[in-house]
Amino acid sequence: MEVTLDNTERKIPVESDDLIVKKSYNTSTDREDYHLNGKHIKEKELFNLFESGGFSLNSNSQFQIIQQGQVANLVSRGESGFLEMLKEVTGTQAFDDRM
Repeated sequence: MEVTLDNTERKIPVESDDLIVKKSYNTSTDREDYHLNGKHIKEKELFNLFESGGFSLNSNSQFQIIQQGQVANLVSRGESGFLEMLKEVTGTQAFDDRM
């Protein structure tokens, strides 16, 4: 899998306007490899870069990352699924649950 991220605001501390993050999986060795802009990087180092830019897999972070498999689930649920996700991300759902 490969994704290109806009880093023109330098939120992630890498001197590049675009960040190309690639994750590959080798079935024969059962190993995942990560690359950032074509250079091999350890998973922990990659996650640390994202966290230093304010991105986190922690649900309390300012930005949320939708986990693998969630996008198809949200799309198939339509507008009500999107509204449910929006309530969760903004904290509205937690507030409603407490009320």
